[in-house]
Amino acid sequence: MRANLKDENPSGRNNKARDYVVLLLYDIQEKIEHAVENERIDSEKGAEVIDKIVEIKEAILNGESKQVVKPLLQELRAMLSDIKSTIDAS
Repeated sequence: MRANLKDENPSGRNNKARDYVVLLLYDIQEKIEHAVENERIDSEKGAEVIDKIVEIKEAILNGESKQVVKPLLQELRAMLSDIKSTIDAS
């Protein structure tokens, strides 16, 4: 039987959700770094996206509220949509 976050107590659920988002951000950062290394993404654009990822990870790990983190994630989503095809190709 699979455990769902909704079945967790609220504090545990929030911590697991935050941990999961941070892990996803690390994965995205690795893909960006790989794409930069393979010259599929301009190094300046890659650095800009990685800086945004680091900013979001720091906000999450510092316990910032959803109201702070959500707009940062939306900015990252827009940045990633510009370079998605080059990330996927790497």
